[in-house]
Amino acid sequence: MAIRPKALSCLLTLMGLLCFFSGRITAQIAQQDSLYLDSIIVIGNKVTHRDIILRELPFKENHFFRLSNMTQAYAVGTSQLNNTALFTSVSITDSIAGDSLYMIVRLQERWYIFPELSFAIAGQNFNTWLRDAQLYRTTLSLSVSDANFRGRAEKLAVDFVVGWRTLIGLRYRVPYLNRAKTIGVSYGINYQLGHELPFATDSNHQKFLRLKGANIYKKANANMEFSYRPKLRTSYTVGGGMDYIEINDTIARKLNPDYLGQGRDVLRLPYINFQINYQALDYFNYPTTGIYAFARIEQKGFSFNNSQEHITNIQIGAEHYFRIFPKLILANNVRATQVLSGLPSYILTNSIGSGSNVRGYELYIVNGRGTYVSNNELRYRLYKNTFKLHKKFLPQFTQIPLSVYAKLFGDAGYTDHAPKEVRIFNNSLNDKLLFGYGFGLDFVTYYDKVYRFEYALNGLKQSGFFIHYSAAF
Repeated sequence: MAIRPKALSCLLTLMGLLCFFSGRITAQIAQQDSLYLDSIIVIGNKVTHRDIILRELPFKENHFFRLSNMTQAYAVGTSQLNNTALFTSVSITDSIAGDSLYMIVRLQERWYIFPELSFAIAGQNFNTWLRDAQLYRTTLSLSVSDANFRGRAEKLAVDFVVGWRTLIGLRYRVPYLNRAKTIGVSYGINYQLGHELPFATDSNHQKFLRLKGANIYKKANANMEFSYRPKLRTSYTVGGGMDYIEINDTIARKLNPDYLGQGRDVLRLPYINFQINYQALDYFNYPTTGIYAFARIEQKGFSFNNSQEHITNIQIGAEHYFRIFPKLILANNVRATQVLSGLPSYILTNSIGSGSNVRGYELYIVNGRGTYVSNNELRYRLYKNTFKLHKKFLPQFTQIPLSVYAKLFGDAGYTDHAPKEVRIFNNSLNDKLLFGYGFGLDFVTYYDKVYRFEYALNGLKQSGFFIHYSAAF
């Protein structure tokens, strides 16, 4: 049936009127739930530029702001600012005047310029060092850094290390290169020497060679990385660099010809990598709510330039933190790392014990082409307080937070067999499901410090008390 032009014209006019009035009605309903965000007032940023702070907020000036989203937006803004590691405290409040909304962001900045002197244990962890406590297996490091260089969240650091390793290095990170603050870059260069080297794994323990008065290990590295963060949560990085590694010929020719592969005593290894991250955590250092996920692929060595090694390695992982009750938290972590192609030399194998960990196996190392780990904790907050010091102290140090968590944990992991060409003897923990469980206490305090005291049992029916200086995951 044909439609007359007059009827068609009336129909189109009616549809247009309906769209117009429905749009007006929708706008009026939205406006009733919104206020005009007139300005964002930032208080306490003596060093940090205002635009650096506004970059982390999920709302903008001179825009309508939905009141129903206020609680969530404040929580996201607070966590984003906390996760910059630029502030010791953050609070976001508001003030309403007529139809206009004013956001108030109050901050306490950290102390950014640190000549940090630290004493550290060499090796896998403090617990392996404690088995054969030798003073020469320690390092004394001095790091002079500015964590908020030029007030733009840039980080500039010079590192000096003496002891088990001698190292000098320079690091510089610029998070924002463009006006939109979406593109960043970082650079790094370092050179290190060592008189002792873990050259192989026997019975799932590292074997060491030490020569007094001689450096049997040298390594130089230069790297560069670009980052892209279009919004708040998701970021992308692409980077590359060059490693130069030199070892004593006794290791290369006799003790472990596969340390650098094919009896080499020198390895030149260019590499590139790409990583995607999604972070929605309330606090990066010891989260209590939120999720984090990442995927990374790295190519070490290239066939077109006759590199000595050609390894493609992939790593994926995710963390989830769920607050069951106000003080009770369930935390889960999964990690998988796998060599996709190429034959890794000993130094390029993946391992449980030096990267991912199954608690209860702190004294062991399990090398292979791939590792798969799951860590799980049920945490209960026993104590939380902020100690306030006398006002005569610098404001960056007048508040000392302390939280104490009791926890139960259970971990599982698996490492597949290393290639036959890699000299790893009598390693009975490969190709086996490893599991450990136990309980412990976590202390979370000043400037992102975490101390863990744990009692763990493993699948070998062994148990022990272990101390760590970082969060489990």
